[in-house]
Amino acid sequence: MRSTLPVLDDRQTSASILTMDENYIYGERTGLQLVRLAIEMTCPAGVLPSEEAVNLLYGPLPVHEGEALAKAIIETVERLARRDGEDP
Repeated sequence: MRSTLPVLDDRQTSASILTMDENYIYGERTGLQLVRLAIEMTCPAGVLPSEEAVNLLYGPLPVHEGEALAKAIIETVERLARRDGEDP
């Protein structure tokens, strides 16, 4: 019976694997930076901690930055809802 699993090429260097991994992390960070920029441009000042503060408060991983961004968005929506007299 023939296996349907992909065969890894032994000639592939670990450097090329590292490069793919680095590109993936770079893409995550770039996407998070774009969301951060949008929040900083549209939300009130002080709703989003700096990147350095996020590293200290939440942690250094992209998921931690995402958590801080999500909290900033939620806080802004709740502020707007209260201002308009609506239930958030």
